Amino acid sequence: MKTILLALAILLSSLFANATPIGQAGGLDTLCQTGNGVTSNHKDGKYGENNPAQSEAIATANACIGYINGWQESMDGAFIQSGGILWHIDFANTFNSVKEVSVLHTFLQAHPEAGKQPSVLILLEAAVDAKIATVQRVVIQTIEPPDDINPTVPPTIIN
Repeated sequence: MKTILLALAILLSSLFANATPIGQAGGLDTLCQTGNGVTSNHKDGKYGENNPAQSEAIATANACIGYINGWQESMDGAFIQSGGILWHIDFANTFNSVKEVSVLHTFLQAHPEAGKQPSVLILLEAAVDAKIATVQRVVIQTIEPPDDINPTVPPTIIN
């Protein structure tokens, strides 16, 4: 068992030794462009009939789209505090992960220095630039408890 784990660790490290991590925008873009053009999970709609190159392209495309879907789901509706200011992130209902791949690629072509920055930040900057997402400052004027709450009585759990 120990030998199998060691062999697996060596194999995985050799596969990813020269790759730019997808945590950096340039690495994510490379991954996405490698899988770009995959429009179907199967060459003819039948499972298990892909050749190795097709399988690799499909896996790469799925990794790219999965990363972007997860990023968008975690960021949509999020509140972020930066420099003592509260910000709200919102995505358009028309958000499309495949389109975001093109948006990211176009953004990185225009701003190559952004390739070493964290993917999550550059994806957001590219989406805002393309008007797919908005980041708005939240202004809280006053926060007061409702009149019907007595702050001296602790809350109770009702089953």
